[in-house]
Amino acid sequence: SYPEAAQAYAMAIQAFPLALESRNNLAYLLATRPEVLQPEKAVELANDTLAQAGGADDGSFTDTLATALLAAGRMD
Repeated sequence: SYPEAAQAYAMAIQAFPLALESRNNLAYLLATRPEVLQPEKAVELANDTLAQAGGADDGSFTDTLATALLAAGRMD
C-alpha cells in the first residue's frame, strides 16, 4: 500500500539520510497519492533532495519538485 511505502521510504531516509532516490520517491508519493498527500512536506523534501544532489540530477529530482509545487498550488 502507499502508506506502507511512504513509511518504508521514511525509515530508509532515517537510516541513510543521503539516500537521494528514497528522498525523491517519498517526495513524489507525498505529492501525488491521496492516501499520503502532504504537498508542502513534499516540496520541502524535494527542495532538500535537489540541493543535496548538488547538480547531479538526471531530471527526476527537478520533475518531483515541479510535481510537488503543483500539488501545493504553488505555480508562481
